[in-house]
Amino acid sequence: MIGNNSNTNKTMMLKQYLRWLPSQLGLFNKGAFLLQIDDILSDDLFIASYPKSGNTWLRFIIANMKSNGEEISFENIDQFVPDVYSSKRIINALKKNRLIKTHQTLFSYYPKTIYIYRDYRDVLVSFYYYETALKHFDGTLEQFILSQNINKPFGSWKEHVKMALDFKKNHPDQILLLSYEQLLDNPISKIESIAEFCNFQPKLSFEEINRRSEFSKLKESETTHAGDFKKQSNQHFFREGKKGRWEEAFTDKMIKILKHDKELIALMEKLGYTF
Repeated sequence: MIGNNSNTNKTMMLKQYLRWLPSQLGLFNKGAFLLQIDDILSDDLFIASYPKSGNTWLRFIIANMKSNGEEISFENIDQFVPDVYSSKRIINALKKNRLIKTHQTLFSYYPKTIYIYRDYRDVLVSFYYYETALKHFDGTLEQFILSQNINKPFGSWKEHVKMALDFKKNHPDQILLLSYEQLLDNPISKIESIAEFCNFQPKLSFEEINRRSEFSKLKESETTHAGDFKKQSNQHFFREGKKGRWEEAFTDKMIKILKHDKELIALMEKLGYTF
């Protein structure tokens, strides 16, 4: 297995090397070059978000919308909605109607995008537990907020979300914006909006899609078919899936740290995340 991964990585590096100049000259799709895939197709749909904002949950919802009723688990999720970072071979093998998970804000290259965003404070808490579970960080939540870990490798939450909002303003038909909290509070309505935006005609009812995508079901699936995160950390990728968990984790000092960034606060309040 290690040898196969090594060969795959070498092949990918060679492809990238050969594609660099054509991508700069407009002879190869620059978006595909940046994503390190063979091409971006005209009917591709990208599921995008800042990390820890609900992208994986949304993948399961969409996979259940596209399935014929079979169980969706960590074992087969990439067959329905492959991750651009870990499943390039699957993406390259598919020739139409691809659904691709990404965290990159290459909206101008994506034919259509569903973008999910989440209260930044909850993102920080979720991201912190994720990084500590993988032993990428061993400090406190306050130290994490002050660290550079939160801005790697996809930049800041503020800039990431702002790019999605700006793109929506200029290309309203190409991107659907969803908030994590709205998806929690009104799942059936939002699943219906996703189906309409994507022109899906699911075999399952919206209620059944929601039931199969509930966090309790996803944790159960993760126990049976462990994903990479659980294998590495021995913890669940899906924790509680609730909103407002930051209120139990944040101190007044942490709130003050965030409030130093006036632009961040203005953006959060614009999205309805009040202090």
